[in-house]
Amino acid sequence: MTGRLETSIEALSHLRVVELGSSAATSYCARLFADFGANVQKVEPPTGDPLRRSAPLTPGGESAWFAFLNFNKSSMVVDAKEHDAMTRLTELIESCDILVDGRDVDTADCPSIDMIAIRQRRPGLIYLEGSWFGREGPYARFAATDSTVRALAGFIKLVGPVDGRPLHAPDFQTGILAGLWGFIAATSSAVLQMQDGRGRSWSLSIFESCLALSEYLMFETFAHGYVMRRIGINRFWPTFPAGIYETKRGWLGVTTGTPAQWRAFCDLLGLAELRDDPTLVLGVDRLQHIERIEGQFMPRLRTRTAQAWFSEGLKRNIPIVPVPSMSDLLQDAERKERGAIVPVLLAEEEALTAGSMQRLTLTPPRRGGKVPAPGEQQAFADIRRHLTLAPQASSGCSDPDRLPLHESASSTSRWAGRAHCVRAHWLISVRMSSRSKPSNIRIGGAVLTDGLLTLTTRCTKRKRAFAS
Repeated sequence: MTGRLETSIEALSHLRVVELGSSAATSYCARLFADFGANVQKVEPPTGDPLRRSAPLTPGGESAWFAFLNFNKSSMVVDAKEHDAMTRLTELIESCDILVDGRDVDTADCPSIDMIAIRQRRPGLIYLEGSWFGREGPYARFAATDSTVRALAGFIKLVGPVDGRPLHAPDFQTGILAGLWGFIAATSSAVLQMQDGRGRSWSLSIFESCLALSEYLMFETFAHGYVMRRIGINRFWPTFPAGIYETKRGWLGVTTGTPAQWRAFCDLLGLAELRDDPTLVLGVDRLQHIERIEGQFMPRLRTRTAQAWFSEGLKRNIPIVPVPSMSDLLQDAERKERGAIVPVLLAEEEALTAGSMQRLTLTPPRRGGKVPAPGEQQAFADIRRHLTLAPQASSGCSDPDRLPLHESASSTSRWAGRAHCVRAHWLISVRMSSRSKPSNIRIGGAVLTDGLLTLTTRCTKRKRAFAS
């Protein structure tokens, strides 16, 4: 692993990124830059980022969540109480290419700065500001949490039993989704900056970043004029069966999204009566007969192990798979080989976490790394290629040294995910390189704010709590 890192040309190693505040979304955005070689300087108070104390914790008391968000970054401690804190922070920001600002979520005792003056002195600076609800609109000054954002985005209401309260399993989806959208916006700005030398400012809404996952529910409501209801535990719109089922040993994930998959699933279980029933061809039709269908196939699934069913399903092109435990997942050879699971070092502890989902073929991401202690600089932090983001003589071709930025990320995701990513980059590149008004440029939860909004100089106003 070490040899590969040392010999690889890293796509973003010419960039210097500064991260302010404490926010999972902006931290993940900045970590993606670090994955591809950027020198990321995370500004922290003397007590460290508050996320350093967030669960889950390792046996040594280190935050696994913080580790996931911050490996391969360097840390710089700035004490707001010191007389030169603002000057030090301003100098740091003016020396960077991209500023990722999470202070609107949590200032983390970051000193106030004059962003208007900084942008005037550094017109080429790319600025991404993350917040729960964006910088304008009726929710702009509200505070929130992952749970409230997920509820507002529609992720919770449809999960749970038919009657009673919905179920909510807290997780970290909102920060990851918003961080990815922010990364797309900022990297697209970096590519365009090579052509015109201009910096751009983005307002990243964590809430709006999550709405992309509600796309199907929105369409159904628009098309049919109703809001979907809960259909029970382990049952999900818009098809059936699509859930986790018990076998003789282990659990099996089952999905039958197409008529061909449904027929093959029935053949696998010897359920010709269900296969040939014309009222059960489509998933939406099968949703009307859940009890009858489950009553026939669930007993049969319990006659063999999950692995045996999986082997048979492969032969018939049925999307069924054993449900791994977290230990199985972390030790999976395929995921380690591809870099989906990577090693990280937290103080003296070694651990495994999720790597970068992007796969630039010529300039792969770093596979794991070290989590910095407060004030610790990474060994490679000072090794920066002094490439400037100057305008190119031609808008049609970039400098060969910067070609890695134009690579396409390989992906094993479904076509919808690949299409969405390609569409996002195409939309932002075309519209930002044209003379479109800033208010017309949006990518996921990120909105271009150049010339549209007045930059705030500090984020110390008390926010109202947003009740879910």
